Amino acid sequence: MKMKRYELADRGFYGYEFKDIYGEECSIQESSLATSDALWLGAGENRMHIDKPLAKKLIKFLRYFYRTGKLPAKEAINGKG
Repeated sequence: MKMKRYELADRGFYGYEFKDIYGEECSIQESSLATSDALWLGAGENRMHIDKPLAKKLIKFLRYFYRTGKLPAKEAINGKG
């Protein structure tokens, strides 16, 4: 996957553009949210606004999927499997 870096020069934030497996334009971008560190992630205008606690939760699912190709059972995510 090729990631193209861009800068929102007027705001001082960075992001990366890439294409998903269907060729859809996607991005991950730093957020200007003043109350906490956050990112925008998703395809086109359909993006999620995630903060660090949510990223920590999502990374468990992504790591499991990377290792197995599946989403984990509830027990696996809670450390019981």
